[in-house]
Amino acid sequence: EHGCSVILTCRSWNKCNDAVSEIQTSNPQASVKGMILDLGDPESVRSLSKRVLEDIPKLDYLLCNAGIILPKEKKTNSNGWEITMAVNHLGHFALVGDLLPLLKSSKTRIVSHSSLAAHGIIKHPLNLDDWMWEKRPYQGLYAYAASKKANLLFVHEVNRRLGKFNITANACQPGISSTNIFEDFKVAAAHQNQITHRLGKMAMNALYGMLLRSQESAARPLVTAAISSDVNAYFGPIFLLHGPAGNIGNVLNPELLEKLDKFFWVGKFSRSTEEEAAKLWEMSVRATGVLG
Repeated sequence: EHGCSVILTCRSWNKCNDAVSEIQTSNPQASVKGMILDLGDPESVRSLSKRVLEDIPKLDYLLCNAGIILPKEKKTNSNGWEITMAVNHLGHFALVGDLLPLLKSSKTRIVSHSSLAAHGIIKHPLNLDDWMWEKRPYQGLYAYAASKKANLLFVHEVNRRLGKFNITANACQPGISSTNIFEDFKVAAAHQNQITHRLGKMAMNALYGMLLRSQESAARPLVTAAISSDVNAYFGPIFLLHGPAGNIGNVLNPELLEKLDKFFWVGKFSRSTEEEAAKLWEMSVRATGVLG
């Protein structure tokens, strides 16, 4: 609608073509094309990056919004990475590293798509001593929450390390939206007896129904985070789960959570630290071989 040329990345041509057709049907003037990308496959990331560097002269926004959740069993990719961390964090990390020359010349804004799971649903979700779930029994909901916290830490470090190149980053969370990943999230929560034991299954289903947002509404924080003049900020529904999109605070410690701690949740919301962000970055560099 605002004249941007959009590149959609999908894991299959069928999904790409369907999405492109839907957009062009609703807006015939839209400049949009699809490219294949599987963030869980390092070779796919390298292939997409090579094509972008060859074909795209400028990249104003890089929206890192791919995400998966495994309700039950652990899976790994060809590198042996736990697949949720591979897709939700390391794939995006590798993509940014591979595209770095273009991001520098374009002064790109990066947006990382996090989730409320990074905060209060599971306390201290990211265990950097076992981030690939090699020592602990696998729990899909915890793995998802860990990857979503990694998204926030990543944004902080992008601004700290790449800001000198005029690359900036923000994060966002959509609230609760009617997407496939939300259905997987409910399955994982029920399977592991997280969340549901606090309020009961019937109460949670009623809450979901009241707070569920359309996909269009859930996408607004992502777009707002991209175009905002704020940096290192966290965007989402201003009432955490509903309301218009707005800046809800710094990516490490959103101010909104400070207020909600007093009455909304049992215990405290999970906080992040600069030391944790730096450690995750260095681990990600060793895993992917980029941004070192």
